[in-house]
Amino acid sequence: MDFNTALEKLSNIYRKVDQAQNIKPGFGDFYLKYPAKVGYGFLYILMSPPQRRYKGKKKDLDKLLNKSAKSNRVILPKDFDEIVYYLYQNFSNLVKSRNQILNKLEEIIAGLRLELHFFHNLKFAVKDPSKIDMIVFENSSKREFWAYVNLVGFEETGLALAHERQIEFIRENLKKGIDPRDLHSLPPLRTGETKVDFSKQKANQTGKRPKESELVQKFREKLKQKKVQGEVEEELAFETVIDFSKQDRVSITPNPTVNSSSRSESNQFEIKEKEEASIDETKIVKESGYQRIGTKSENPVLNEPIVNIKPYIDIPKPSPLSSDSIINSSDPDLKQNSSPLTIEEPSHKPNSLPPPLSLEEGVKLSTGFTPKEFHELQEENKILKIQLEQVTDALTKKIEQKDKEIQSLNEKLNQLSDQKQVLLEKYESIQQNYKKLQSDTTEKMRNFREKVQKIQDRIQPLIKENQQLKAKWEHEIHQQKVGDNIELINQNLTLQEKVEQLTNQNAQLIEILKKIQQSHSSSSESFNNKETASELKAALLYSLQEKHKQLKKQQDQQEKGK
Repeated sequence: MDFNTALEKLSNIYRKVDQAQNIKPGFGDFYLKYPAKVGYGFLYILMSPPQRRYKGKKKDLDKLLNKSAKSNRVILPKDFDEIVYYLYQNFSNLVKSRNQILNKLEEIIAGLRLELHFFHNLKFAVKDPSKIDMIVFENSSKREFWAYVNLVGFEETGLALAHERQIEFIRENLKKGIDPRDLHSLPPLRTGETKVDFSKQKANQTGKRPKESELVQKFREKLKQKKVQGEVEEELAFETVIDFSKQDRVSITPNPTVNSSSRSESNQFEIKEKEEASIDETKIVKESGYQRIGTKSENPVLNEPIVNIKPYIDIPKPSPLSSDSIINSSDPDLKQNSSPLTIEEPSHKPNSLPPPLSLEEGVKLSTGFTPKEFHELQEENKILKIQLEQVTDALTKKIEQKDKEIQSLNEKLNQLSDQKQVLLEKYESIQQNYKKLQSDTTEKMRNFREKVQKIQDRIQPLIKENQQLKAKWEHEIHQQKVGDNIELINQNLTLQEKVEQLTNQNAQLIEILKKIQQSHSSSSESFNNKETASELKAALLYSLQEKHKQLKKQQDQQEKGK
């Protein structure tokens, strides 16, 4: 069955459902998509309420569906009764409102008009018409009605969102009673964003894949770990690459869009914070008995050479500081004009001093890192700078390549614009030629009509004259026939008179012969007299017969002349 025949039958079914009244509890339908040997198969069944009990089995439905899938052919009507009997047993679960039934039929009709089939918001298209098998069949009686649509061989081609306007246009015209086959111009396909939910398509990869939420959670944990270690301050300093082709793969690479200077500044800020966090101020006050002067700590610059700190064997008792020593200190918060300050001895004096610090412990106390860790940080910083330069170079090359592609696309666009301009000029010239040809044709048709009118004006009087001559000729022929008939009638009357005369003469001769016979019968005459009388009698009869034949010929000729 082709698309036009299927559309015609489905339109008839649609009108029957639309015109049906007082169907209680309502129509029932059954819709199913199943994989076939090539593409997919679709089955839609429409049923009126059953009027008697039916017995069917689910295995009959499964058997016919498997047969259709393996052979890539539709289910035939002779086998379809078994499916209907099974569905009638569960009819109460299949009942739908009339509007739902009509909407489903409209969707199927619109899909067949576009040579597509829609399942939710996915579209299944016709790639090879020779592989498509479809049937639309209905069976109706006085009390029951059921129909089914079976399509096999459609292939999934993606989302049907672009066809929304066309489907709605076909539905509106179908509600108005317009045959979908008569719709020759359809609205354009939809482009841009849409609010329709996307369906989940079949995955090409085998095996179970992690969810996106799990991957994102793993990335955040990894990022949090790096942030604690001081490798990153915020998420903007790194970019995430999540590869869905492999399981549990999350790669974190530096983001080339972040400025390297700001990153180095942030790294220095993190190091300073670590240094401040590594020095326990309360512990220093308790162990040494000294308090810090000022409100801001001054950490040494990391790039400066490390100073060898000799451990003190004896720490002398602190003496009060003068204003000069305070002003000449390296604390930036203290200025030249500040008021003199004095530091009193602490009221608390420790009984025992802490043990002397080693070189590494002293450096760690001042910077928060050991020399080895600090050197490793410098090496990592260099490596990050090199990686950043490499990524920047790669991105620059990609940008240049994209610029070249954009330039080539612009050139192609300019070429297409030129071609479009040439085609527009050709189209305009063709339109002008067509208009000129149309005007010439109109002028020639007008001249031709004028000539035909002139010829008709000349022929009209000739036709009238011909009719008059024909009537006159017919009248003359009629008059001539009447005269000939009168003449023939007169001749016939004359012949009849002659026949009567001859008949009378014949009768007289017969009387004479009778008298002669009577006269000769009484006397005994000789043989010669008898022979003479018989000869005379024969001669008279022959003459009478000849005259009768002549009269007969004349009558026949008169009848033929008439």
